[in-house]
Amino acid sequence: MVATVYYAASKKLTALYTKPALWSPAFGSAVYLFMNFLVLPFSAVAKTPFSLALFLNGIFGHAIFGLPSKSYLSIPLDETLKLWRSQ
Repeated sequence: MVATVYYAASKKLTALYTKPALWSPAFGSAVYLFMNFLVLPFSAVAKTPFSLALFLNGIFGHAIFGLPSKSYLSIPLDETLKLWRSQ
């Protein structure tokens, strides 16, 4: 789902498409911040004390996860759908 949002955003924000190695990690980090500070507080998940180590691990991990999102930009959507349907 996150890669789909990145793909859709890249259609309007061309920097996401032209410099994905720069913007994909930033996007992944933004996803982490969105989930931890907007989604989780409104969910039934138990609150835990803030941990700098866990926070930095989450940011770094999501930044690395953001890098594969750029691979979706290298394949046209029509080709992606053909590959997906053929499996």
